[in-house]
Amino acid sequence: MVSASMKVIKYLLFIFNFIFFITGAVLLGIGIYVQVHTKNYLSFAGPHYLTAAVILIVVGCIITVIGFFGCCGACKESHCMMITFSVLLGLIFVLELAAGIAAYVLRNDLDNIIKENMKKSLNRYNSTADDKKTWDMLQNEFDCCGIDNDNDWKENNLPIPDSCCKEESAGCALDKHNLNTKGCYDKFKNAVVKYAGIIGGIGIGIAFVQIIGIVCACCLASAIKREYEIV
Repeated sequence: MVSASMKVIKYLLFIFNFIFFITGAVLLGIGIYVQVHTKNYLSFAGPHYLTAAVILIVVGCIITVIGFFGCCGACKESHCMMITFSVLLGLIFVLELAAGIAAYVLRNDLDNIIKENMKKSLNRYNSTADDKKTWDMLQNEFDCCGIDNDNDWKENNLPIPDSCCKEESAGCALDKHNLNTKGCYDKFKNAVVKYAGIIGGIGIGIAFVQIIGIVCACCLASAIKREYEIV
């Protein structure tokens, strides 16, 4: 058994791992939500960002498993499990750091990527069912029309769709007073930045918990090893 002082670390580690486990489950839920509810919109962000939801799901699963593994290791006072837990936690931390750096490097390209993909998708509105569905959903949800404004449809020799209307009904786009004139680009980009900030904040919180978890796990593993050496 570990000493009384190390029992405090043991229980702290258990608490942190339980929080870590819950955090992984939350990330998993967010990833599934993004994959199911915003799958069509993610196409505007290009191939570099299409896998964002999948990454959240995978990382959420891994963190959940590691959190459970850490809880078991703390309860069983296993030196081997604590070392393994610390190494896995360190690897996840490095991967998160690399992903954060990559996102920071790519941030300046996001504006151009979104606008370019929106232009391509708008031109396919009448020829591709998926693009039509995406634009109708986007314009309904964000109360917008076109990329920069409603003139984008005319400039691309396309009729303004009814999804641009403030109150949608068959043929409503013929009434200019019933149209949303503001474009979708700024509104969509702001939404992406907002949710990216939320995910980034969650990531920073997870990283903080990870660092504490690594320190506690190493201290507990060292204490367990000393106790067994004494015995």
